Amino acid sequence: MKILLISYYFPPYNTVGAVRPGKLAKYLHRQGHTVHVISSHEPPFVKGLPLEIPEVQVHEARGWSVNAPIQWLLGGRKKVAREGYMQSGSRSGWLQRIGAWYKTLLHWPDAEIGWVGSATALGREVLASTDFDLIYVTSPSFSALRVGHNLAAGTGIPWVAEFRDLWSDNHSYSHPAWRLYLDRMWEKNLLKSASALVTISSPFAETLKRFGKPVWEIRNGFDPDDLIDDIPIMETARDTLEIVYTGSVYPEHHDLASFCAGLASFRTQGGKARVNVVGRNVAPLLEAAKTWKVDDWMVFQPTVARRQAISMQRSADVLLLFLWSDGNSGIYTTKLFEYAGAGRPILAIGPHRCDVGAWIEDANIGAVVSDAQGIANNLLAWQKSKALTGRLETTPTPGHDFTRDTQFAKLETALETLLAAVRKQ
Repeated sequence: MKILLISYYFPPYNTVGAVRPGKLAKYLHRQGHTVHVISSHEPPFVKGLPLEIPEVQVHEARGWSVNAPIQWLLGGRKKVAREGYMQSGSRSGWLQRIGAWYKTLLHWPDAEIGWVGSATALGREVLASTDFDLIYVTSPSFSALRVGHNLAAGTGIPWVAEFRDLWSDNHSYSHPAWRLYLDRMWEKNLLKSASALVTISSPFAETLKRFGKPVWEIRNGFDPDDLIDDIPIMETARDTLEIVYTGSVYPEHHDLASFCAGLASFRTQGGKARVNVVGRNVAPLLEAAKTWKVDDWMVFQPTVARRQAISMQRSADVLLLFLWSDGNSGIYTTKLFEYAGAGRPILAIGPHRCDVGAWIEDANIGAVVSDAQGIANNLLAWQKSKALTGRLETTPTPGHDFTRDTQFAKLETALETLLAAVRKQ
């Protein structure tokens, strides 16, 4: 197959939104398919993800930033991206309201609106260079869906829309009702021309069926190639639990207080831990830690290179995961699969009733707890085990496959079947 992949986020820029598109391109290229990519030019992220297809096949489109006025006021785009990991979530109410209205009025459909025109123009140039079979769009950014729709409309090439997160049905959608109505109409009109939809979980797939298109569930996963022997695994103190969290926190959905309260209880019972937090927008976790007086156990740093993040996960004793506190189903994050690949027990904070929590317990790769005492009890048990063995390890029970290749093989077959049907028409 000859595929044009549209993804605003793509390696080498180090953000979680670039991981799956990069791994998909790698898989397809390795299978002998031709993959060219339209991505963004110098987004506000540090480089650190490996580019695993030939560089000549990646085409970066420049764009303008709808957030430029705000970024200028805050010291510049790169400064905002660099320091965002520790920005406080407790800004004054009027600043929060201004920010929300700014996004509602100017993000159509999101902050990457200024990339759509240049990406569409560049996509037309690439499509004119050879005969492509398919346009594959992965979102978010949802602006990428506009690019795919535009290119398909101008060429007649079939296109497939992938939703790593949902758009108007998103669990954290925050715009007012009038904007939701417009987003729903816009999304429906864009997807009318799509040949199929892809998403990462069965609950999300059920939601997307309302568009009347074939929907394929292709889950996230980890790449065993990332777990090569030369990734360093650091030795840790035998009397201290090394807890690692990678990613952002969402205080309105993550139960930060219970985790910090449990950590405090663990401390009063003789426990000892260090919590390494890596990512952007993690200030609320520091604030909760200060409330429970465990902030001296916390070490914060911004996004690190992919290799270093994997090393930290594999060197950890416990991997911290926050589940959606309202029990929303279908949120199968990349982090969950990376943690499973790291082979360390997962401490999942949230409700047992959600599908992700049940999955973790069924696979025997961690514990799901929702109260401070339960958190403390699990940490005490793991500390005791570490003192005896020196290293905590987990292996998924048979029948649980967390690798990307298994999922991408399903997608490859679906795409080939789709194109075979198109050619018969």
